[in-house]
Amino acid sequence: MSKIKSTIYWIILVIIVLGYTFFFTSKFLFHEEKSLLYTDLQTEQPLSNEVSLILQKWIYSPNECAMMVMFSAKNDSLQNLDLNWSTAERHNNTLLNLETEIIYPFENIIVVNIAGVPENFEECSGKF
Repeated sequence: MSKIKSTIYWIILVIIVLGYTFFFTSKFLFHEEKSLLYTDLQTEQPLSNEVSLILQKWIYSPNECAMMVMFSAKNDSLQNLDLNWSTAERHNNTLLNLETEIIYPFENIIVVNIAGVPENFEECSGKF
C-alpha cells in the first residue's frame, strides 16, 4: 500500500515540476508577438512647433495594393510647408520602403496615396 502511495506522490511531483518548467520556458519555446504601435483616429500628432496633424481616416484597397491616408491640420495651413512624406512597411522585422505620393494638398487637409502595400501587411509607418 505504501509503495502505491509513494508512486502516486512521485507522479504528482513530476507533473508539478513539468508544469512549472513549461510555464517558465514557454516564452522561449513559442514565438512572442510584438505589439504594433499605432495612431488612433482623431488624435493630434505634433509635426512641428507650428503645425499638428490629425489622422482623419485611412482606407486600404486589397485589389490595388494601395492605401489612402487623410490628415488634417489643427488651426494651421499646410500650404506654406514643404511636405515630403515617406512610408515603410514592416513585415517579419524587415522594413520595405513604399511608393508614396501626396495627391491632395489643400489648406488644412492632405491626402497621401501609398502604393505597393502587400495584402498581408502588418504595419505601415509614415513620416513627414
